[in-house]
Amino acid sequence: SHLFSYIDLGMYITDEEVKALSFIRNVLLTGKALVINVGNGINVSEKELKDYYEKNKDKYKVKEGKKIVIFKVDVEKLGKDEANRKAKEIYTALKNNQEIKDKSVEVYFKGIYKEKSLSEKLNKEVAKLGKDKNIFFLKTDKEIFIGKYLGEGYSYKKFDEIKDSLKEELILNKKKSIAEKIYKDLSNEIKTKSLEDIASKYSENIADFKDKGITYFINQFGINPINLEKIVSKGKHILNLGDRIVILDITAVKLGELKGISMAKMFVNGLKQQAIIQMYIDKLKENADIKINPILKEKLN
Repeated sequence: SHLFSYIDLGMYITDEEVKALSFIRNVLLTGKALVINVGNGINVSEKELKDYYEKNKDKYKVKEGKKIVIFKVDVEKLGKDEANRKAKEIYTALKNNQEIKDKSVEVYFKGIYKEKSLSEKLNKEVAKLGKDKNIFFLKTDKEIFIGKYLGEGYSYKKFDEIKDSLKEELILNKKKSIAEKIYKDLSNEIKTKSLEDIASKYSENIADFKDKGITYFINQFGINPINLEKIVSKGKHILNLGDRIVILDITAVKLGELKGISMAKMFVNGLKQQAIIQMYIDKLKENADIKINPILKEKLN
C-alpha cells in the first residue's frame, strides 16, 4: 500500500511534461553515431582483487544471528544466597558494560546464537533480546542464567567464493573510470574536431541513421528515455553510458506522425512510474540490510 501511495503522489502530470514528452515521443532524428567501447582487454591481478576485497569487506557481510553472551551461576553448588548475590553482581556489571572479572563464573555460551540451539526457556529469553532489551535474567531451582545481547553477528563471504564476481566488479569500476576520463576529454574535443577524427583516434566506426525515433536510440545504444531530451537538437551530443561513450551528430530534427495527447500521457506516466518505483526501492535499500550485486545492478539499469 505504501508503494501505491508513493506512486499516486507522483502521478500528477503537468501540461509542460505532456508537451515535452509528446515532442520527444514523436521526434525523428537524422545524423551519425559513434560508439566508443571503453576498457577492452582490461584485466586485474590477484593482488588487486585481494586488496579490493579487504578494502570493501563490509559489502560482503552475511548476517548470521544475534551475538550474545550467557553466564551461568550454579545454585546447588554455591547455595541459594551466594548464588543470588553473585548473579546480581553479574547482572549489574553487564548492565553497566563492565567486564566480568570473577573467573569462577561459568561462561555458558558466547558467540553467534543459532535459532533454537539452547534449552526451550533460554531460547525464549534470547528471542526477546535486541537493542531495546539487551539483558535477561532467568532463574530456575538449580541455575541462574544472565545473558546479554552484544549486537548482530556477521561472517564474511570467503574470497575464493566471490573471486569471479569481484573481478567483474573491479573491471566494471575500471571501465567507468576510463569512460569518465574519455568523456571529459571528448566533451571539449567534439567542439573543434569532426566525428571522423574522433573515430580514427579510437579506431571505431561511424554509423549513419535517418529519421529514427526514440525506440531506435533506446534499443541501439541503451540510452535511458529520460536522457533523450539531451540529444533532441542539431549538433554533437556526448553521453557517458558507463562502459561506452556515445557521440551523436544530429543533422536534422523533424516531427513524425502525431500520436496524440493521450498516448503522450501514457508515455509520461510510464516514465514517472518507473522513476518513482526506483526511488522507493532505493529508499528501502537505505533502511534495510540489502546489498545488490553491482554487476546485476548495471545490467538492470
